[in-house]
Amino acid sequence: MRESRNVALNEYSYTAMIKALCKAGKVDAGFEMLAELWRAGLQPTVVPYNVLMDALCKSGRVEEAFRLKGWMEERGMTPSVVTFGILINGLARGERFGEVSMVLREMERLGIPPNEVIYNELIGWHCRKGHCSEALRLFDEMVSKETKPTAVTYNLIAKALCEEGEMERAERILEDMLSTGMTVHCGLFNTVVAWLLRRTGRLESVVRITNEMVTRGMRPNDPLMTACMRELCKGGKHQEAIGIWLKILTKGLGVNVATSNALIHGLCEGKYMKEATKVLCTMLNKGIELDSVTYNIMIQGCCKDSKMEEAIKLRDDMTRRGFKPDLFTFNTLLRGYFNLGKMGEAFHLLDQMKTEGLEPDIVTYGTIIDGYCKAKDIHKAKEYLTELMNRGLKPNAIIYNALIGGYGRNGNISGAINTLETMKSSGIQPTKVTYCNLMHWMCHAGLVEEAKTIFAQARENNVDLGVIGYTITIQGYCKLGNMGEAVTYFEEMRSRGISPNKLTYTTLMYAYSKSGNSEEASKLFDEMVSSGVIPDNVTYGTLIARCSEVNLLDKDTELPSELPSGVLTKDDCMYDILVNGINAPWCQKEAASSAE
Repeated sequence: MRESRNVALNEYSYTAMIKALCKAGKVDAGFEMLAELWRAGLQPTVVPYNVLMDALCKSGRVEEAFRLKGWMEERGMTPSVVTFGILINGLARGERFGEVSMVLREMERLGIPPNEVIYNELIGWHCRKGHCSEALRLFDEMVSKETKPTAVTYNLIAKALCEEGEMERAERILEDMLSTGMTVHCGLFNTVVAWLLRRTGRLESVVRITNEMVTRGMRPNDPLMTACMRELCKGGKHQEAIGIWLKILTKGLGVNVATSNALIHGLCEGKYMKEATKVLCTMLNKGIELDSVTYNIMIQGCCKDSKMEEAIKLRDDMTRRGFKPDLFTFNTLLRGYFNLGKMGEAFHLLDQMKTEGLEPDIVTYGTIIDGYCKAKDIHKAKEYLTELMNRGLKPNAIIYNALIGGYGRNGNISGAINTLETMKSSGIQPTKVTYCNLMHWMCHAGLVEEAKTIFAQARENNVDLGVIGYTITIQGYCKLGNMGEAVTYFEEMRSRGISPNKLTYTTLMYAYSKSGNSEEASKLFDEMVSSGVIPDNVTYGTLIARCSEVNLLDKDTELPSELPSGVLTKDDCMYDILVNGINAPWCQKEAASSAE
C-alpha cells in the first residue's frame, strides 16, 4: 500500500486512514496502518498516536493507551496537551480519578499546563458523578492558573453550584455569562429562575433573566413558565408578565394553556380585567389553545367585578366554541347575581343549570344560603339548609359561617350563637372566620364582653384570630367609649408579635379624635407610617377631620408629603367618613374576604 500508480502516501494520508479505521471501530487495523507508516520510512507526528489512544480509551482499553504513549515517548516524541487530555478522559470515564492526579502532576513536571478542554472534561465528569465539590475545586484551580473558562465551563460549574445549593454564586456566574454574551444552556436558565421565584423580592431578576432567555430563543419549561406568570402577578408585576407572554408568542416559542390560564387568573385577581380580556382575545385571534378553565377564570373575574352582562356573554361564547359550562361556571355566576342582590336572575340561572342536567352541589347551596343571609332573609336560608340536608349533603363551615352572618345582620345574636353550637355538635370545627364573624356581630350589638368570651374560646380551641380578632375587639370597646380596654388589647396584640394593620390604627385614631385626644391620634398616625403601614383616604380623613376641629389642621396638612405618591385622593368615601364616622362593616368585609 505504500505506492499506487506512482503516487506515494505521506504521513497525512496514513493519519487520515488511521482516523477512518478508528471511527469504524477497527482499532487494531489502525495499529497495522501505523506500523506500515513506519515501514514506509515516514516520521509520524503525535497526531496518529493521539487518534489511536483516543480510540483505545473510548473502547475501555486505557492500559493499552498508556503503553502506546510510552512507546511513542521511546521513539523521541513528546506527548502534547491533547495526548494528556485523551488519557485523562479515559481515566475519568472509568472513574479512576486518583490516577488522573498522577497524570496532572506529570504534565506539571513537563511544563504542559492543562487547557480549558481538560478542565471541562474533568469538571463534566465530576458533575455527572455527583462530585460537585471536586468540580468546584477544579474550577477555582482553573481560574487561579489563568486558564480562561469557556461557556461549557460556566454551564457545567453553574449546574454544580445549583446541585450544591450555592444558588447565589450560580446566579452571579449566570449574570457573568449574560454580560459577556456567552451561550447559556436552557437547563441553567430554568434552575436559576426557579430558585429566584422562591426568593422574596427577586421578581425583578426573574423578569430580566426570563426576558434574556426568550430573546435567545428559549423559554422556561411549561411548569416553570406557569409559575412565573402566577408569581409575577402575585407580586404586582402584571404588565411584566403580559410582556413576557407576548414576547414568547412573538418569538414563536409557544405557550401551553396552563400558562395562559395562570396569567389570566393573575390579571383577574389583580382587577386588570381589560388586560385579561386582551389576553383572551389574543389567544382566540392567534388560535392559541384554551379550555373551559380559561373561560371560567374570565367569568369569575367579571362576576367579582360586578360585570354580569360580560360574564353571561363569556358563558355563551364558551358554549359556542364547544366548551360546556360546568358546575363551577354556574356556581360562579350564581354568586355574582346573589352578591348584587339580583335574586330573580339567580334563580333563572339555577333553572338553566338544572335544564343542563347539572344537580346543585354543596357549593351551589352554600351560595344560595349566603345570598339570602346577606339579604337578611334567614327564613329562606334555612329552607335551603333543610333542602340540602334532605338531599344527603352535609353543611360545611362556610355555610354555618353564612348563617351566623345572617342571624347577626338581623340582630339575632342568640340565633348566631345557637348556630355555632349546632356547628360544633355536627363535628364541624369553627374556623377563624366563624369566630371573627360572631365577634363582629356581637360587638355591633354592643355585646363586647360576650365577644371577649368567644375570643377566649377560639384560643382554647387553638384557633388564632390574629390581627382581625384583636381589631374587632378594639373596635367594640372604642364604640362603647372604653378607651382603656381598647388600648389594653392593642398593647396585648403587639406584645404577642401581632402587627396592627391599617384598620386597627384607623379605629383607635378615630376613637381618640372623637374623644378630643387629637394628640394621641397624631402619635398613632406617625407610628403607623413609620411601621410601613400605608394610610388610605379613610385613615387620613379620620385624622384631618378631627384635628381640624381643634385647630391642628396646619400640622396635618403637611402629612401627605410623608406618604407615597398616589396613596391619597379626594373622593366621596373620604367625605362620607368625615360626616358619618367610622362604622363596623370594615371587619365584616375583611372576614368575608377571608371566607372566600
